[in-house]
Formats: sequence, C-alpha cells, structure tokens
Amino acid sequence: MNNDNPSLKDQFKDFRDEMNSYKKYTEEYIDSSNFLCKTLFVDYELNNRRPLIKYLQTTSAEVLEFVGHVCDEHDLPWWLDYGNLLGAARHGNFVPWDDDVDIGMLREDYLKLDKIITREVKKHGLAEIVEVGYRPHLRMKGVGKFIQVYVRHKVDKSGKNKPVLGNVDVFPYDYIKEFDLDTLDDVFLESKTKYFNHKKRFFNTQFCLDTYYEDLNLTYEPTEYLLPGCDGPCGPDEIYDLDVYEADKMFPLGEIEFAGKMYPCPNDVHHHLKKIYKDYLSVPKSLYRHDRIGYYRYNTNNEEVFEKCIKMLREVNAEFRK
Repeated sequence: MNNDNPSLKDQFKDFRDEMNSYKKYTEEYIDSSNFLCKTLFVDYELNNRRPLIKYLQTTSAEVLEFVGHVCDEHDLPWWLDYGNLLGAARHGNFVPWDDDVDIGMLREDYLKLDKIITREVKKHGLAEIVEVGYRPHLRMKGVGKFIQVYVRHKVDKSGKNKPVLGNVDVFPYDYIKEFDLDTLDDVFLESKTKYFNHKKRFFNTQFCLDTYYEDLNLTYEPTEYLLPGCDGPCGPDEIYDLDVYEADKMFPLGEIEFAGKMYPCPNDVHHHLKKIYKDYLSVPKSLYRHDRIGYYRYNTNNEEVFEKCIKMLREVNAEFRK
C-alpha cells in the first residue's frame, strides 16, 4: 500500500472544507450585494425624499469638523484615515454606504486629545448630544479600546440609549525603532494581549503603555517607521492586516477634499491606501459596514432628530470659523 496517497476519508474532508469555505464567501458576497442595493434604493433614495444615509454621513461630517477644530486649537496634528481616506480618494466624499469617520493621530497627540475632548464638548454646549467614550473590547468587559466621539439622541421610551447618529473614531499610531517584519504579527499579538490584560487590572494607562512600548520597541521620538496602535483596527483578528508605515510617506501631512471641505491626509495617499486595501480603487466583493442604519430605517421622526443635532453642531463649527 502506498502511504503517500491520501485516503478517501481525507479526500472527502478536504473537499468538504473547500466547499464550506466557498459557501462562506459566496454568502458574504451575496449579502454585500443585497446590502448595497438596499442602501441605494431604500436609504439613499435617489429622489432625496428619505435621505437616511445622507443624514448619518452629514452628522458624522459635522462631528469631524468639530474634532478637527479642537485639534487645531490645541495644536494636535491628525489626518483622515481608513474608510474616509478611501472615500476621499475614490469617491471625493464618503464611501456611499459608510456612516462614520476615522482619523489617525500620533500617540502623544492622541493622549492629549483624550484629556481635553470631553471638556471641549461641554465648553461648546454640545454635551446634550455629543458623548466621548471608548470602543468596548469585544472579549474583555469594561475595557475600552480607541477614542470615539459620537452623537446620540440619548434615550428612547424604554430608557435605553439609542444607536449613534454619527461619530468620529480616533486611532493612535506609534513610532517603532527596530523590528522584524516576519515575526511582527506574533510579537504584536502577544504585546497587545498583555496591554489589554493590564488595562483590565490597572487604572494607570501610562503603566500599560510603558510596558507595551518596551515589548514592541516603540518610542515617542520620530523614527523612520510608524506602527498602528494595538487599540486600533489593525493586527491579527482585526479588520486590517498589521503593517508598518514609512514616516516619510505619512509626513509632512497633505490635504484632501472630503465632504466639501479640505482636511489633513497622509503625504502619499496612494501608498497609504495601497498598504491598507491593496486595490483600493475597486469595490470589494465583501463589505465591512455598520448596522446602525437598520435601526433608523424604521423611525418616523428621523428628520426632526437629525436636523436638531446637525443644527447644533453647525452653529458650534461656525463659531470656530469666525
């Protein structure tokens, strides 16, 4: 008997695994296509009578402008990132089915923003509608990840918070000294796990960061390379693959048009987006998206709720521009 030939049982297992994988991705592709059609014809409404996705995008754009004004006032550099940088480069605006905003910052500036943003929200009279929090860690109850500045129409009749109407997610980047790209994923995952375990046990954020920085050979001083923070969307088991970014491709920051205004962006937008999305000018077969639009689709008072929040944000942003 030739032991090198796979048994019928092994062949069947391989075939079954292949078919399960095919079924999984086929269902994702079909689901994504259905989502796009529904968004276009139900929520976007080409005749503009029920522009639900437009409301979500406009609210997020106004929050972005507010966060940008706060950062500029406190001399905290930032840039459009991920889905919104993609939208700016590919669509000149939001990705049509997207409903929030992503920005990047160096860790030192990120920590400064974390200390002042809640105070700035209150100072400008937005505490009624704008909240500042941290994205909850999916597997660690009570542990937060990155900063989120979001608009919420507070509570419904049951007393529960409603889904957000728009938000800005803020992602930190760290300078990295020496690294081995072949082993970076494993070291990153180990350091990230330790970082969040420390956050669960200790309230001293700086202690958690110091350990993380030591493990990954990170620094606050400029180097040739940047690493997305472990509290962001990159790395094993995350939305995007982990990679290092050349500092001279990021800085000095450039400008790009988004939602009718000019905003900071990486110096080499093409290089940055290619790192994240590969063929970023093509619409993917399987989409990453949020689910909040499904809630507001069945609301009867969307116009009243969104218009109130947008008006408040626009008035504050207009004051900044004076």
